[in-house]
Amino acid sequence: MNFDFSKVIGQGEPDFEVIVAALQSQIDPAVLTDADRQTISNGAKDGNHYPALRALLSAGGDPAAFGWTDIFLTVAFGTMDDLEEALTGKSDLEAIDGWARTAFLFSIQVGDIEKTKLLLEAGANRFAVGHCGKTPLGYAIEKDDVSMLAWLLDRGFDPEEENAMGETALFTAAAWGAAGCLKKLIECGADIDRVRHSGMTPLEAAKDRQVLDILLDAGADLASLEPEQLASLLGYKTDEPPESSLEDYRQYHSRAFGRSNPERVHNPFWTAMVRCGGTAGLAEMHFNQQERALRKSKTPGTQKKTARTWNDPRATPATDLQCNTGYPIWCYRRFGKSINRLPDGRFIEIAGVHEDFYDPNYCIYNDVIVHDGQRQCEIYAYPRDVFPPTDFHSATLVGNFIYIIGNLGYGSDRRPGFTPVYRLDIQSFRIEPVETTGDMPGWIHRHMARYDGKSRITISEGRLAIMESGQFEPVDNTDFFTLDLSSLKWSRKA
Repeated sequence: MNFDFSKVIGQGEPDFEVIVAALQSQIDPAVLTDADRQTISNGAKDGNHYPALRALLSAGGDPAAFGWTDIFLTVAFGTMDDLEEALTGKSDLEAIDGWARTAFLFSIQVGDIEKTKLLLEAGANRFAVGHCGKTPLGYAIEKDDVSMLAWLLDRGFDPEEENAMGETALFTAAAWGAAGCLKKLIECGADIDRVRHSGMTPLEAAKDRQVLDILLDAGADLASLEPEQLASLLGYKTDEPPESSLEDYRQYHSRAFGRSNPERVHNPFWTAMVRCGGTAGLAEMHFNQQERALRKSKTPGTQKKTARTWNDPRATPATDLQCNTGYPIWCYRRFGKSINRLPDGRFIEIAGVHEDFYDPNYCIYNDVIVHDGQRQCEIYAYPRDVFPPTDFHSATLVGNFIYIIGNLGYGSDRRPGFTPVYRLDIQSFRIEPVETTGDMPGWIHRHMARYDGKSRITISEGRLAIMESGQFEPVDNTDFFTLDLSSLKWSRKA
């Protein structure tokens, strides 16, 4: 029999080197033709085991060595009549092969809908899972078989079922780069932001640019991207020192507040920090090395010792972007920031925090950075009293505005019971506070925000800062809060 293994190439196959060795051990070498020996030899050299398998099976090798019953063989190579005949025999319908697949799961991977249908009608267990709890949908997704996936979904297979790693079908599609299946799952309403038990989102698992774009078009939260993914999306580097002169570092390196709403910042050092993706500490070390090299190159006795004063603009807003030379060093590498992709392809990042409170470069920012995705950016600074330092907020795009809701912020800025809301105009980049009424969430941060496409933003999950015995204490938010943008009134639903 001439076995065509080409149909079953794909992720999740058994170890074919082991299979070939097992089949070879069963066969008298004398029954192999010279052509078969050459085929097996060539397969071992170039890693193409399929011709070798065909030769060994044709020479009498027993496929049971890797767990394939006659049903598996007919699923892979036979006709529908062959499969019907095999199903009337004594073969175990739920037998598993060397990769923990039943014949039903294997038929999904082969991609033969008619055989899959026949196996289900014959009583195959529709709830069977394979190695590492791989679901039926997972087998279709790993080969990006949209037709098989659609057929399974139409018959009620659950796209939210998790495998042993806590991954849903959509997560699997994102991780494997199965763009066609990913689109189908989104079309069917699968949750694009559902995390696996490690906390990773489908967007974080995506490695393929097409997959990233599909998820972003569907509204996936860009804030969950890893720094390397975001840098790739925007055309930047990661963890590199800035490509900036020592003179620009000396003049522009500190964090500073804006003097107007907004102030477009033309600062070569800040722009270089965006493009390099390095930390403030890395930049400081890089330029300190240049300073030391410069001092060593000067003739002894000509160096003038001067005292250096370090100012901290976190306490007092700077009045001149070019004159503040203290800590913290301005840095683009942040967490707790938000990012939105605009319909024209640009990306808008808002604020965020760099490092922890004990680091000299710890800073909560209040700026807006606009990226074109081609290594170009625009930075907008704001006065502290217009837009305070903000982190772990939500940013929801509604028409020509982004609604910035919530904040963790510095302890001195927190107002328990109050929810800060700001509105960013994406055309002028002006920011204004939004006065709201009703049953507001309180000082909320790390929350989720959903826009209903009409006039309401709903806030869920997250943490609330409350005052207990004169100190801020974080508590989990267990309610849903909706802001009606037409009336600017909050309502609560437990």
